[in-house]
Amino acid sequence: MITIGMLVLLTMTVISANRIMIQNTEALFAAEAITGASSIAQDLLQEAMSKKFDANSDTTGTLPVTAFDPATGLGPSPAEAAAVGAFPDSSYKKAFKSITGYSDFDDYNGYKRMATGNGISGFVIDAKVYYVSEFDPEVAVSYKTFYKVIELTVTHPLYIDSKYPIKLSGLLSY
Repeated sequence: MITIGMLVLLTMTVISANRIMIQNTEALFAAEAITGASSIAQDLLQEAMSKKFDANSDTTGTLPVTAFDPATGLGPSPAEAAAVGAFPDSSYKKAFKSITGYSDFDDYNGYKRMATGNGISGFVIDAKVYYVSEFDPEVAVSYKTFYKVIELTVTHPLYIDSKYPIKLSGLLSY
């Protein structure tokens, strides 16, 4: 009887230890996923910020705001959209088509990328680009300004819930 009791106690201890190890491994993967999501979002942000402000902008910085794309027309031209192809844009070698296919910042409006970070594949990044107020860069506006914001939202089907995604944004001015 004592042997059976000890065996039951040993079994419960082993099960508890296994449960703790599984929970620790899941927490480690979740932390790695958050780090990976932040890294790939930062990569896309730097890529978009390296492009010119607008398809019509030049390097002199003297264009009037009326020369820029309308707020309702932000996104890639048909030729750029064809160069990038169907969404999501994905590559295992970080050779995303948007790098060469897009020429300006607002081309990323509506862009979707699937990427790998920290050895975890399956991250999905959605980008949205919009004009913001000159007086309050946190307020999206429906008219042309010298300021555009890109908002990146990163999710993962296993590690980052779509209710609580990783978000990163950047402001570009002309």
